[in-house]
Amino acid sequence: MSDFHKSLDPRLLAKPQFLTMLVVTSGALLFLPDAARTALGLEQVLGTIKPWVGGALVLGSSGLAVHGLSLLLRTTGIRRKSKKVDRQRRDVLNHLTPGE
Repeated sequence: MSDFHKSLDPRLLAKPQFLTMLVVTSGALLFLPDAARTALGLEQVLGTIKPWVGGALVLGSSGLAVHGLSLLLRTTGIRRKSKKVDRQRRDVLNHLTPGE
């Protein structure tokens, strides 16, 4: 039982690998052609859980978008911080007295 509880950890569920799997699976279930649904026997099942699958698609897509944006902001934030530090160092070196 403890293994199942570990798999429901929110930090693990928010990883991009899980979110990608969620988006691909729910998207495939939602956008399957009617012939494929009947061949796989998913017609009745998808009829009852289609809103949940759509919600999973929306949540997974938004989670991937947030993850991508945070990654982008983190990398640009590091560049901004290093530029700020470089500017501060230049300012200190430009204002040294001749004895220093």
